[in-house]
Amino acid sequence: MNGSHARLRDLRGKRGLTQRALASAAGLPEETISRVETGRHQPRLLTQQRIAEALGVAMQKLFKGLKD
Repeated sequence: MNGSHARLRDLRGKRGLTQRALASAAGLPEETISRVETGRHQPRLLTQQRIAEALGVAMQKLFKGLKD
């Protein structure tokens, strides 16, 4: 698993959010969050931005190492 995927799961957990809650806050399907966390999906730039904003972190910090 890429470190970015682990960071996403860790930050979501630290904020007490379920995948469903994060998906709702980011305006994304819950399956997208699941697939990103498990490394089955490399999110596009807009998706990365929505997830980072929903978590309140800089996109570069959260998705460091992923290519768009």
